Amino acid sequence: MNDKGLNMKRLWVIGTAIIIGLSGCVSTSSGPAYAESPDKKELSTNKKARAINHYLKSIIGLKRGEYPEAIENLRKSSDIDKTSPLLQMRLLAIYYRDGDYENAALMAERAIDRAPDSIILHIWLGRIYNQLGRTEDSVATFQKAIDLDPDSNVAYEALAEVEEESNDLVGAVEVYESMIKRQPRSALLHYRLGINLMEMNDSEGARFAVERALALDPSLKLGWYVLGVVNMELGNWTEAEKAFLEHLNENNEHIPTYENLAAIQARQGNFVRAFDILGQLVESKHVTVNHHLQRAYVYLRDPEASDSYIASAPNDSPIIGSILQILVKRDKNEPYHAIIDSLDKIEGDLDYECNALLGLLMGRYGNVDAGIYLAERIDALIEGGANSKTLQMVQGRILMYAEQPERALKQFKQVLKEHGGDKWTHFYLATACEELDNAKLCEKHLRKTLEYDPNDPDVLNFLSYLLAEEDYRLREAKELVERALLNDPENGFYLDTLGWIYYRQGKGKEAVDYIKRAIRAMNSDDAILRDHLGDAYLISGDKERAVSEWKRAIRLDPELKSIQDKIDKHSK
Repeated sequence: MNDKGLNMKRLWVIGTAIIIGLSGCVSTSSGPAYAESPDKKELSTNKKARAINHYLKSIIGLKRGEYPEAIENLRKSSDIDKTSPLLQMRLLAIYYRDGDYENAALMAERAIDRAPDSIILHIWLGRIYNQLGRTEDSVATFQKAIDLDPDSNVAYEALAEVEEESNDLVGAVEVYESMIKRQPRSALLHYRLGINLMEMNDSEGARFAVERALALDPSLKLGWYVLGVVNMELGNWTEAEKAFLEHLNENNEHIPTYENLAAIQARQGNFVRAFDILGQLVESKHVTVNHHLQRAYVYLRDPEASDSYIASAPNDSPIIGSILQILVKRDKNEPYHAIIDSLDKIEGDLDYECNALLGLLMGRYGNVDAGIYLAERIDALIEGGANSKTLQMVQGRILMYAEQPERALKQFKQVLKEHGGDKWTHFYLATACEELDNAKLCEKHLRKTLEYDPNDPDVLNFLSYLLAEEDYRLREAKELVERALLNDPENGFYLDTLGWIYYRQGKGKEAVDYIKRAIRAMNSDDAILRDHLGDAYLISGDKERAVSEWKRAIRLDPELKSIQDKIDKHSK
C-alpha cells in the first residue's frame, strides 16, 4: 500500500472513531444514514438514490486509490443528503486531515444540526474554528460543550488551549480556576494556572498556585524552577534560592538556574559567591557573552572576589564589554585610557548591545540598583576627562534603565551639543521625551531620526502611535504605520497602532479587527491593548464586550485605575 493508501486508512479510522463517539446519533450502515427528523422531510426516492450512488462511487474510488475523485463523490453525496451525520463526519475527518478547515467546519456544523447534544462534535468544531482564526466562535463552541457536560475534561482542556493560543491569559486563568474547583488535587492544573498568572505578572498569585502544585507533586518537572523565578520577581531571595537549589537536585545542568542563583547572591550583597558561580559558567561549554559581562559587573561590585581576574571585551559585545573592561582596569590601577580613546572607533551595534546585553544585565541585577551604580562609575570617568560619544550614549541608556529620564535627557542633549546629531542620538532623545510626557519634543526628535533612516519600521510606528495618542494628523499617522507594516505585517505593536488610529477616526469595526490581531500577535497578553480593544468595542456599540475587555485589562494590570472608572460608568 502506498502512502496515500495509508493516509486514507488512517482517515477512515479517525472517521469511525468520531462516529462511534456520537453515542448512537448516526447509522453505521454501509450507506448514508437517513434518520427521521420532526422538522425535515425524508429525502425523495430520487435524491436518496443519487446520494447512495455517489457514496458507493466514493467507496470504489478509495479502494482504487483515486483519492480526489473519492472525496468529490463523498461531498456530492453529503450535499444531496445534508442530514446524514455519517457522511458529514467522514468528510470532516478527511478535510481536517488535509487542512481544508473551511469545509471541515461546514461538515461539523451540518453534523451538529442533526446531533446538537454531541459533545465530541462541538469539541471538533471548536478546534476547527480555532484553526480558522475564529477565536470567539471557537471559545463559544467549547463553552457549549462544557454546558452540555460540565464534567468534560476534554472540553475544558480544549478551551484553555485556545485561550492560551489566542493570548487571552485572563480567559485561560478563569478556565483553570474552574477546573481546579472540580479537581482540586490536580498538581498539573495548579501548575498551569501558576504559569499563566506568572505571564500576567501576578507573581503573588503564581507563587501560591505553584506552591500548591509542588505540595501535591514535588517531582513536577520545572516546578521548582518556576517557583524560584516567581520568588525572584517578588524579591524573596531566600525562598528563590531554596527553590533553585531544589531544582538542581533534579537537573544539575540547567544553566538558567545557575544564572539566577548568581543574580540572587549579588542582589543580597554576596558578590564573591556570585562571581564564583559565574566563573563556573564562563569555564563551561555553555558559556555566553552575558556570562562574561555579568561576571565583570559582579567583580566591580566587590574587587576582593578575585586577585587574578582579567576583564576582556567579548567579541559579541565590543562596546559594553570594553566599558566594563575600562572600569575593571581603573579599579586595578591598570592603564585604560587607550581603550577609552578607541571606543568611538569600535564597529559595534550600540542599540543591540544596549537592548539585548545591557538590558539583560540590568534586569537580572536590578535596574535601579545596578543602574545607579554603573551611572556613578561612568560619571567618574567623564568627570576625569573621558571624552567619548559612545560612553556618553551608554550612560544615557543606563540612566533610562535606572528610571532617571531627566538625567538621561540631559545626557543625550550633551551628546547632541558636543558631537552633533545622528539616528540614535535623536531616537534616544525621543524615548526620554516620551517618558517625560513631552510629546512635542518627542515628535521633533522622531522626525529627525527618520531623516537619517526614513524606513526604520520601529521609528515609523513610534511616530505614528505618538500622533494617534495626540489625536492629530491621523492621515499621516496611518501612512506611517502602513509603511512599517510592509516590513513586518504581523507585528503586534504595529497592528495595535493601526487599530488605534481607526479608533480615533471613529471606525469601530476596523479598530476591533486590527487590535484583536495585535493581541494574538503579541508574545503575551497586554493590558493596554485590552483597554484599546474595550474602547473600540464601545464605539462599535458593543458595551458588553467593551466592559469585558476592560475587566481583562484591570486583571492584567491593577494599576490602571482609569479603566475602573470606565467599567463603573458603562456597567450600569
